[in-house]
Amino acid sequence: MANHRTLGALETVADAAGYLEHLINRERRTGFSYERLDLRPIQALLDRLGRPEESLSIIHVAGSKGKGSTCLFAEAILLELGEHVGTFTSPHLESWVERFRLDGRPASSDRLIEAVRRVRPIVEDLRVGPPETLPSFFDATTAVALLIFAEAGVDRALIEVGLGGRLDSTNAVRAAVTCVTSIELEHTDKLGETEIEIASEKAGILKVGTPVVIGALRADAARVVRERAAVVGAEVIGLGEHFRIEPRADVASANGFRFRTIGASEGNFEIDTETRMPGEAAIENAGLAIACVRALGVHSDDALAAAARRALPRCELPGRIEVLANDPEVIIDAAHTAQSARVLAGALEKLAPNGVELILSISSDKNLAALLDALLPHTRRVWVTSADSARSVDVGLLAKRIREHSPGIPVEIVVDAEAAARRARTELATGLRLCVAGSIYLAGIVRRVLADKGRGAMSFTIGFAEASDVPCLPAIEERAASLFSPEDLSAELAVDPTQTKVYEEAQRDGRVLVARDASGRVTGFAHLTWIDEHAHLEELDVDPEFGRRGIGRRLVQAAIDWARGQSSDRITLSTFRHVAWNAPFYSSLGFEPIPESELSESLRRLREHEERTGLDPEKRVMMCRKVAA
Repeated sequence: MANHRTLGALETVADAAGYLEHLINRERRTGFSYERLDLRPIQALLDRLGRPEESLSIIHVAGSKGKGSTCLFAEAILLELGEHVGTFTSPHLESWVERFRLDGRPASSDRLIEAVRRVRPIVEDLRVGPPETLPSFFDATTAVALLIFAEAGVDRALIEVGLGGRLDSTNAVRAAVTCVTSIELEHTDKLGETEIEIASEKAGILKVGTPVVIGALRADAARVVRERAAVVGAEVIGLGEHFRIEPRADVASANGFRFRTIGASEGNFEIDTETRMPGEAAIENAGLAIACVRALGVHSDDALAAAARRALPRCELPGRIEVLANDPEVIIDAAHTAQSARVLAGALEKLAPNGVELILSISSDKNLAALLDALLPHTRRVWVTSADSARSVDVGLLAKRIREHSPGIPVEIVVDAEAAARRARTELATGLRLCVAGSIYLAGIVRRVLADKGRGAMSFTIGFAEASDVPCLPAIEERAASLFSPEDLSAELAVDPTQTKVYEEAQRDGRVLVARDASGRVTGFAHLTWIDEHAHLEELDVDPEFGRRGIGRRLVQAAIDWARGQSSDRITLSTFRHVAWNAPFYSSLGFEPIPESELSESLRRLREHEERTGLDPEKRVMMCRKVAA
């Protein structure tokens, strides 16, 4: 096995997340192709782990929308039935540990860290091997989930497909039940340009002799799934054909519905229950969850009915038409496809009859026109922001499209998503409700800022440094340097922060960005300069007292925005290659290593300067991120 001494320790969840995040750079590169030939990377990884998935009984769920909700509804029912349940969904809203659930709660930090420790050396070995077994970010994350569930000895694992189905990492499992919730045009650059092509990808999860539950698919998509089921000999349990989900108008306090089988040879089966979530989509997904649990064939209908009646009304689905408990004027939804936006719009007609003010950020690979068609008719003002600088549509372009679509709607641009959330809530017009949509990342950010979870959450703002801030910057730099291993950063370097006069000059030039807490205290900063007439991130430090709160990520995003505002088409930096909060962290924000052969003369001189000051050039890497105009 390869020598992994320089990878750095895995002691915290942040370390584990940092390692997994650096693998995502491959998927985020422009032109990344979903079309790999087979599942050899994940199969090779699982082989080396001893095939943990083989001990699991799995419900495997694919779909354009509703797959995460279906998993969480099924989780609630199975827990009520007394099962020990593991659930793997993606992406997360606020924290990486949300992806790995045990019995309805995020897996413990110790379990996650230990699983990543087990997976990491195997991933690193495979990454220096042949390209056909090169693991991706999602391969590694899926392996971590399966390992956690196997080690925990769960009775049932609920596995949500990440992208597509046929070539998704999760398709390495052998499921007891599969499910296809819905099919619509999404990720067309990767899955195909028609519903038929997308259906073919999602039907790829069907397995020989394994029953498949399918939602209300349109005719062409349904035909593709059924044809695949016939080929592999999978029993089809179809909504509208084998069971119905009927809304009940007699339930005023929640979303009531009746689930009943149709023409079952063993007799009809009915459940009257309800969900806390509004909207027809919630009813359908809850019904699909009931059908999946029933298809396992291990619980009596009476037990299933009683469990569903108890579990579903209590089930909470964060970020899915979620009315904040501490602030009912705020509705948070992760809607980012045309259909999910239409579902949200339908729910808003009842939840916000006077209309909403909308906080909006949309990823560049989404159907922008369709999302605006669905969301803007009910909107009175839009706050345009950027949830992820590497993926979100440029705020100026998004604002322009909104104004073209609906000229009468006021549009406010606040690039920083946390600041947008605070301003939008503070300035919300009387009689309206505030709605968040367009991005899972945005839903997580706003939920973190506005939801009071009793965890001492603290808000931060990003802005230019003032002259009075400069004296505290060297101290923050020194405290941040104390986190490094002596092997990476000598004691001499750790106590030799940048001279104050350098920061004074940068502050006067508007090249220092700072993060402040609610009291105005500076908690971190980014120092920018110029190399080769391009923006360069010279220094990024967060006071360790305020670590693990997303401050560094927001400072980098602000630095990228600064570069864009200065008409720089790229931003560069120099960092440690294997420290989790260095190169892997920057990779997750779209930075890529610069090959040695492509280093400019100025960057080579910077490398030589670092070596003269005592930094090991073998541990350092120059990185670059392109900046859209």
